[in-house]
Amino acid sequence: MKTVEILGANRFENYTKTRDGSRAIIIEDGKIMLTHELNSGWWLLPGGGIEEGETPKECVIREVEEETGLIVRPTEQFLTMHEYYEEYRYTGYFFICEVTEKGQMRLTDVEKQRGVQPEWLPLQDAIGLFSKHESYADISEEKRGSYQREYIALKEYMTFASESSERQIFKRFPGVSCAYRDAAGREILKYDGAADKEKSIPVDGGTVFPACSISKFVTALIVMKLEEQELLNIYEPVNRYLHEWKLLAPDGKESDATIRSILTHTSGIVDGDDSFYGLRRNDHEVGLL
Repeated sequence: MKTVEILGANRFENYTKTRDGSRAIIIEDGKIMLTHELNSGWWLLPGGGIEEGETPKECVIREVEEETGLIVRPTEQFLTMHEYYEEYRYTGYFFICEVTEKGQMRLTDVEKQRGVQPEWLPLQDAIGLFSKHESYADISEEKRGSYQREYIALKEYMTFASESSERQIFKRFPGVSCAYRDAAGREILKYDGAADKEKSIPVDGGTVFPACSISKFVTALIVMKLEEQELLNIYEPVNRYLHEWKLLAPDGKESDATIRSILTHTSGIVDGDDSFYGLRRNDHEVGLL
């Protein structure tokens, strides 16, 4: 589980007050459950403050039912976030939750006045919405901070979900080694695991593997795992999922290439009988997939 700290520009040198709360990530069919304040236009993850004698998990169950009318089962806490503003330290516990049944909404009078209602929003739309948190800096510091919190939480969730898929892959591959060159031209080598599990020989910088081009295979496997978990849609343009840079077409405009078209695009190079794909096709005893 990861811990993130946000240090507000207006924080005091030492905090004297604390406030703890829990929030939920609820995703179904590629959409995430959010609360929408109709009067202010605010969107937030469902959740709220922990009451006396309540655990973070009990809090998220109660808050979700009160705000959305859904009864959920928290499956995993993936993030703890500490925010420091003025004399306060706000601690948030973020849970991945699944809906088990419908309950009863119980909004407070303040929430009713704000026009709070639950709404499902496409996950990528929610990430895009919260990514604009800095645009509210001159309008409302509270909204800017809230949107920054939700944006960080969703980005951490996406990383957590992706790493969960990667962990499943590493169970089947005992050792790996990867060399790459970063944007500054630095050559970096990373390695982990065992070169020979039976002899307890670890992977190191000099380990030589029987090699094939597996990066595309691993990438495709992770992408399909995310598709299976309804975290992306391979029939949508890949640029919808790229927030810091965009894939461009030859004319310099944003490409409309879908994830599926990229996965199925080939270089035109013909694979020989001894290639990785050839070996997979001829292997009748062990299914590599």
